Amino acid sequence: MEPCRARQGSIRSPIWKGGGVSLHGPNKGRSYEQKVNKKMKRGALAAVLSKRLSDAELKVVDSLPSDISKTKLLMQALAKMAPEKNALLIPKIDNKNIYRASRNLPKVAAISPRSLNVLELLKYKRILLDKDAVKTLSAL
Repeated sequence: MEPCRARQGSIRSPIWKGGGVSLHGPNKGRSYEQKVNKKMKRGALAAVLSKRLSDAELKVVDSLPSDISKTKLLMQALAKMAPEKNALLIPKIDNKNIYRASRNLPKVAAISPRSLNVLELLKYKRILLDKDAVKTLSAL
C-alpha cells in the first residue's frame, strides 16, 4: 500500500513534476502603445506636411509616372525630382507600378495616401506627393 501523503489536490498542480504551468510571473513584454484619437492624428499629419512644405522638402507633382514598373526607370525619374535619393513617394491609389518599382530601392519607399503616418513622413528627406493623392488626404 502507498504511504499516506499530505493533501496535494490534483496531480496536474504546478508543484508536481509534470504538472501544469502556473499563471504567475511575466508572460509577455509590456506594450507601451497608446491610442491616438482621429483628430490628433489628422492634426499631426497636417502639421508635419505643412512644415515640410515650408522647408521645401515636400513637392506636389502633377502625376507620378504610372507606366514605370522597373526600378531602373524609377531611379532615372527620381534623379530629376529628388536628387538625394532619399524619398517617400505618395502616388494616387490606383498606381500599383510605383509600389513595385520602389520595392528594391533602399532609401525610397512608396506608401498609399490612406495609410500615411507621421513616422513615415519624418523618416525620409524628400516627399513626392501626387496631385490626385492630395484629394485622398483631404478626405481623411
